[in-house]
Amino acid sequence: MYNRGVRRRSVAILILALIVAGAAVAAWTWWRSTAARDVRLLPDADGYFYIDLATLRRAGAIDQLPPVSEDPEYRDFIQATGFRFERDVNSAAFAIHGQPGFDAAALESLRFSEVFSGNIDRERATAYLRKIAQQAASYRGCEIFYVPYQGRTVRVTFLDDHHVAVSNAESDAPLHSVIEKFAQTGPTSSPRLVAEFYPEVPAGSLVWLIARLNSAGEPARGAVLSSALQRTLGGSTAIASLRFLTALDVRIEAIAPTQEKASEIAQDAGTFLQLYTVAQQQAGAGGSDPDVKAALRSLEVQQDGRRVVLTASIPPRVIRKLAR
Repeated sequence: MYNRGVRRRSVAILILALIVAGAAVAAWTWWRSTAARDVRLLPDADGYFYIDLATLRRAGAIDQLPPVSEDPEYRDFIQATGFRFERDVNSAAFAIHGQPGFDAAALESLRFSEVFSGNIDRERATAYLRKIAQQAASYRGCEIFYVPYQGRTVRVTFLDDHHVAVSNAESDAPLHSVIEKFAQTGPTSSPRLVAEFYPEVPAGSLVWLIARLNSAGEPARGAVLSSALQRTLGGSTAIASLRFLTALDVRIEAIAPTQEKASEIAQDAGTFLQLYTVAQQQAGAGGSDPDVKAALRSLEVQQDGRRVVLTASIPPRVIRKLAR
């Protein structure tokens, strides 16, 4: 009887351990394949960009960057709100409306919807927005401010005391979508493009980009680099990421529409890296520095079917030297 009781307890403990292990694996798989909540709040779009500024700030990476230029409008904003983007934003998630191209006109045509999280005096910021807004409206309990800026209308709203949503899209729909998702109870699903490609972003990436690149249109005449990029990368999906372990790991992946196109991308990327390395060495712009040499040697291009991946490992010392 005693032995049977021991066996039953042992089996029960084993089953419980398997359940706990299975739940842990399921939780890790969900976490690994799911983007940050701010990204999941964004509407469907042609591209997404995310940056974890809080972690970069704790790591001291922000301190290595040159100071932010303060134009008169930004100074007025700081004085009125006490808020600085480089100091007070913890994370920023962007939806890119329109496929990024390779010339100024293509980039100018893009629209963006964003979710910022951080520390902000909501009362002061709201007073400032009411002062500069052309009009205001309410949607699901959120006050939306319509601010004219550089010939476009920028819509701004507080989701709560620590989250702000912004959009300069052609209509209210993207911002309304963000507000609706924020109000949902339970898990929020990722936008389609993020759900498809975010699992390929390396775990621990503090900055990443997923975007479908425009294959239509012609770059401006005489724009040699734009023309080359349009020809080589147009129609591909780009997945770029930065993460910091012992060094800054850079990874840029292009998923081409065909394997033949991927071979062309890989060949062009390899040629460019060779030319860039030679130019750096001849120009003496850090080319003789052993740290810079090591970073250049780490550049590598690999092709696997329709995928081309460029990787590099940049020591913190190089970042500090380049930022001087």
